[in-house]
Amino acid sequence: MAKGFTIEFKGLKETIAKLEDKGDDIKKKVDFAIGINTDAMATEAKQRAPVDTGRLRGSISANKVKDYLYELVAQVD
Repeated sequence: MAKGFTIEFKGLKETIAKLEDKGDDIKKKVDFAIGINTDAMATEAKQRAPVDTGRLRGSISANKVKDYLYELVAQVD
C-alpha cells in the first residue's frame, strides 16, 4: 500500500465555523475555490509524475470528502 502524508492547516476549524455563520453563497464559493485548487494540484501531479506504465499518472485523483474537505490521492507507489 502506498505511503502518504497529510497537510493540516492550523485555525482551519475556526475558519470553517466562521464560514458557517455566513450566507450559503459565500460557503459555496469557498468550497468551490478549494475544489478548483485541489483539481489543479491533481493536474500538476499528473503532469509531473514519471511515466513508465502510466499506472501512477492514472491513479492520481482529487476527491471531495465533504464541504471544505478534499483529498488528493495516488493509489499506487
